[in-house]
Amino acid sequence: MTELYKKLHNNCFACGADNPDGLKLKFTADQNGKVSSDFIIPEQYQGYKKIVHGGIIATILDCAMVHCLFARSICAVTIEMNVRYRHPFITNQPAQATAELISQSHGIFCLTASIIQDNKVRATAQARFYRSDDLAQ
Repeated sequence: MTELYKKLHNNCFACGADNPDGLKLKFTADQNGKVSSDFIIPEQYQGYKKIVHGGIIATILDCAMVHCLFARSICAVTIEMNVRYRHPFITNQPAQATAELISQSHGIFCLTASIIQDNKVRATAQARFYRSDDLAQ
């Protein structure tokens, strides 16, 4: 857990350790800066019966990409995100979210993320983030 995370995200709905109602996602980074989180989403976050709500899916993907930036000590906010829902994401079953940095230029970071469950890509996202050092102060 990075210092930037502790300072800015302890109450985050998706990953905040101090949010009693949150998903409590925990991310780890590999040597290349790609992050991943293994988790299970309970039925209370479903839309259709036994299917994770699309807004929760988007939240998980966004959070994964933010943690990819945190792993690089970068504080940034989402300015654009496109989500593709590929297959139903089932509640109460193990899944993994991953994210990686694709490019960066002039304080804009482009990332991609995915959610995999049962060896099938359930959802993907591409997003752009804007460096926001003001939040880190």
